[in-house]
Amino acid sequence: MGKALERLSGEDLIGRKIICATDQAPFDHDRDTFCVLVPLMTEEGDLIECTPKNFPNRGRIWWMLRNEINPLEVQPGMICTVVLERAVHHNTSQPDKDWFQARRQDVQLGSLTYLEMIPLDEDPDPIGILEQSDLSLPYKPMNRVVLTGPNTLLGPLKAEWDLISKKLRFTTVNPGYPVIWRIPGKALPKDAVHEFAFHANAYARRTPAKEIRVALIHEDALQVFEEKGEEHDAADDNQVMNWGLDLFKAATRAERRAVRKALEAIKAGSPQTYEAPRGRMERFLSICSSMERLADLNEEVAAAMTELDLEGVDELLRKHTAAVAAERLDEEVRRQYAETEKQTSEARERRRRLEEQIESLEETYRRRMKEQEEELNKENEARIHDLEKREQDLVEERARLVHQEEEIKKRLEPVLEEYRERADSVAKSILVGLPILKAVGLGERESQPEAIQSKAQLAFPSFLKSPREHGGLAESAFLDQFATIVRHRGYTFDRDDLANFHISVKTGTWTVLCGPSGTGKSSLPRLYSEALGVANEQLWIAVRPDWMDDRDIIGGYNALSQRFEPAPCGMVDRLIAAYEDERNKRGGIYLICLDEMNLSRVEHYFAQFLSQMARPQKDRCLDLFARGLGQPDDPYLPYRRLPIAPAIRFVGTVNIDETTHFFSPKVIDRCSLLVLENTDLRGCLTDDQENSAVGGLAPVHADEFTAWLKLPDAAGDARKLLLEINDTLIVHRCALTPRAFRRFLNYTASAVGLLAPDRAFDLAFAQIVVPRFRTLVPGFLDMLKSLRAVLPDGRFPRSAALLERMIETNGEYDFFQIV
Repeated sequence: MGKALERLSGEDLIGRKIICATDQAPFDHDRDTFCVLVPLMTEEGDLIECTPKNFPNRGRIWWMLRNEINPLEVQPGMICTVVLERAVHHNTSQPDKDWFQARRQDVQLGSLTYLEMIPLDEDPDPIGILEQSDLSLPYKPMNRVVLTGPNTLLGPLKAEWDLISKKLRFTTVNPGYPVIWRIPGKALPKDAVHEFAFHANAYARRTPAKEIRVALIHEDALQVFEEKGEEHDAADDNQVMNWGLDLFKAATRAERRAVRKALEAIKAGSPQTYEAPRGRMERFLSICSSMERLADLNEEVAAAMTELDLEGVDELLRKHTAAVAAERLDEEVRRQYAETEKQTSEARERRRRLEEQIESLEETYRRRMKEQEEELNKENEARIHDLEKREQDLVEERARLVHQEEEIKKRLEPVLEEYRERADSVAKSILVGLPILKAVGLGERESQPEAIQSKAQLAFPSFLKSPREHGGLAESAFLDQFATIVRHRGYTFDRDDLANFHISVKTGTWTVLCGPSGTGKSSLPRLYSEALGVANEQLWIAVRPDWMDDRDIIGGYNALSQRFEPAPCGMVDRLIAAYEDERNKRGGIYLICLDEMNLSRVEHYFAQFLSQMARPQKDRCLDLFARGLGQPDDPYLPYRRLPIAPAIRFVGTVNIDETTHFFSPKVIDRCSLLVLENTDLRGCLTDDQENSAVGGLAPVHADEFTAWLKLPDAAGDARKLLLEINDTLIVHRCALTPRAFRRFLNYTASAVGLLAPDRAFDLAFAQIVVPRFRTLVPGFLDMLKSLRAVLPDGRFPRSAALLERMIETNGEYDFFQIV
């Protein structure tokens, strides 16, 4: 007996031959006939645990029957051999959409290497079981069987099953050597038999469940029958009679005149001269004494019996042959009629069910159409009502403005009249004094009125007035300064996580910190800004769940006031400050932090930034409002097309739970996702720690920050290994994009001197490549296992751990469901 493969899943059995038992009767669906199978063991004899874990969703396998297979012969408990493959329409959310199915063209009824064991209430009689069997079975057994009684076993036998009567008829397996063996049950080794039990119809509708027990034995175990068994005759009647007729040669011509004398002569003869299996003589005498069985013999044997001139045999054979032929003809007609009636009834039932399904679908369609029509009518009525209200409001507003305009004209008329009178008086005074002005030389200057245009000015942050100095820090020294700030403020982070965050920020415009609450995602950017000496330049934005588009973070043009109105979060003003800083070469570094940024859909409110991140740095600009809009006194008019300064760095924090939105592939392709697995927020902060000053800090100038970047050529062997991994990803249609490929090499190159090469590759793979994986990619689990083999624990622990977690879920979860 094989060993139970408890951890072997259906994925491991794809393409292999396995032996199954039918779980329920076939049923029709969309003009095809289907059945459900229970996996039992491999063809090599290894048992399979048919659980929902190994065979999602129900521990079962789909089977679509070929046209040549009669569905009436397929009943619960029937054995078949199949080749396993993945189901096309598997679905975890629908219980009846199992993950695996039998390859249709390779399904074989029964097995070529195993025999089915059929249990009997009594020990089987070798002669009786061959001459006439009343044994019935509700399903078609395997071609080769062994009969098992309370104490003895009989076999091997060839089983023929009648569909109408459900009765079994047994013949020899080997016609050339027609014998069977009977052995005691204790003589068969216990591990030679594979026994299975399961509840059939467990998932069938309107069919009660029942327990099915199946026992199989390998053909190699038949050697025990030959070695320890008792041999018995298994020849058919014709073979027995041919053998018996040869015995008549030992009788005299006078003794062959009568059947009785012939039989007595055979009994008195010397059968020792004929080697025959045990029981053949008894069967021969039994056949000779039964005219009905004599009539069933073939023509050659019947002719030989006639030539013996046995008294009454010839006439009796003719009469009985005619009677048997008529009876069998009637029986065949009845059987064909019953089968036709059954098939017609089943066809009518299928037609009735289809008509009911069609009627139900039509009713559902009409109901849904009516509901949709009513819903559309309600929506249209609401829209019409809203438009009418808006139109009414506009009419009232227009009337109010006209009224205000008339009131203003009435008020201005006295003022204008007074102004005209005073202007005339002033003009007359100037004309009277003009000669005097010319006499003193003042009147000779030409009047050149200067057009004075008053423009409102933006109030820039005060830190722009303070120049920044070069701190002169080496990058490793800055990392020490960063760690000092973290420690002084009462936090504890792994140094590799600090270096990882620093490298990600300096090499990418957008870095996202993800993971559960309490891991320090919100605190780390603030501590990093303090270490850079740009705490004033940092902007903190709390994302709201009701943000719908970029107007919530940028702002928009107000058509009524004809001015641009920035969003209250301050994003635009900080971008303008960064742009002015860049123009004046001040050297500031700007961290814009978006907290809980996946409370709303990032691809909606961050759309302009996502689009600009796909462009080269020098071409990145935000369009605050369209050309031609805005008044001359609008302070945002000079920044209508606002460049995104190179010193800008976006940092986001995300929580993964039921209140948030997953990132789309477009978002993931433009950022690095860091998981702070090794952080430890102790929660022991005091006011003194949080507010106390840290002395001896050196500021970091933007030029110094940029100088820490290194070209991708410094990535070393990382490029070769990444290309090897990408070949695997290409096979599963999950290849890296050029943008992600460049970001990966920029990271590993800029990590030189801060992280070991393998550590840098491990972190880059975990936060740039793994978040791209989706469970719907073809062969997702195979892809994870292939990558797991390339990335061992010893060299790449973080990536290996992420891949292992996804593999343990059997490929059902991706990055965002395990962090």
